[in-house]
Amino acid sequence: MKLIVDSGSSKASWALINNKQFEIFETDGLNPHFIEERFFDSQIEILKSKFDLNLISNIEFYGAGCGQDFFSNKIVSFLQKAFVNAKFVNVENDVMGASISLFSGQKGIACILGTGSNSCIFDTNTIVENLPAPGYILGDEGAGTFLGKRLLRDFLYNRLPNEMMDFLKKDLKLNEEDIYKNIYSNNRPNRYLASFAPIFDKFKYTAYAHETLVEGFEDFIKFHILPYEHYKNYPIGSVGSIGFVFQDAFKIALKKYDLELSVVYKQPIDGLVNKELSIH
Repeated sequence: MKLIVDSGSSKASWALINNKQFEIFETDGLNPHFIEERFFDSQIEILKSKFDLNLISNIEFYGAGCGQDFFSNKIVSFLQKAFVNAKFVNVENDVMGASISLFSGQKGIACILGTGSNSCIFDTNTIVENLPAPGYILGDEGAGTFLGKRLLRDFLYNRLPNEMMDFLKKDLKLNEEDIYKNIYSNNRPNRYLASFAPIFDKFKYTAYAHETLVEGFEDFIKFHILPYEHYKNYPIGSVGSIGFVFQDAFKIALKKYDLELSVVYKQPIDGLVNKELSIH
């Protein structure tokens, strides 16, 4: 049996494939920048209750934070310990997973818009060019962390619409102390920030939500699409919950630059599984 894994910082999807049959399981995200072996093992325990790990012979893992050898090797080590009968274990970064999901065998600009953001130019089976992705502090334009930072900043400065302020204070019991604690003392502040992104969907009818979404996507386009020299020669695809849920706002931002969104998946695992099943 084969496992295909797509892991962001918030969620990991594990597709168990046996010929034309597949089943998908979910665990917390496994970004090697933020997790250690004990946490990885706790997520493996979830999988043990779903299927026999000893039956896995082949693993393809695409993950956020796996772009450098040190971190990809860390995940390889964890996987080899958990899946002792796996004869092939391959770990690539999430950009490669997104690219294959969107444009396997073709070419395009693959965009990641989930907890974090990234992009690359993909051609056939190769990443031709990949711009820096400096993470939630310096980058993540248009992503869940961007939306969370903007929302919390405006909450602290009392710049949100009254209905959003009331919801955060009364329904979510949000307060200044909890915000600072979760951002500056939490070991996964990016997930905390991104957890506020659904609020933009709840209040999508407000001018604030619409303008913030379009502004975030415009920033993403400026930093993650326009710098590619021949960006207009490639179709644009997006994977990730933010790009999927807020694709109307993304399309508005793209239109300002005479660009279009050609394909969008909520999660890369959908395209990765489709590709695998089409091979057999």
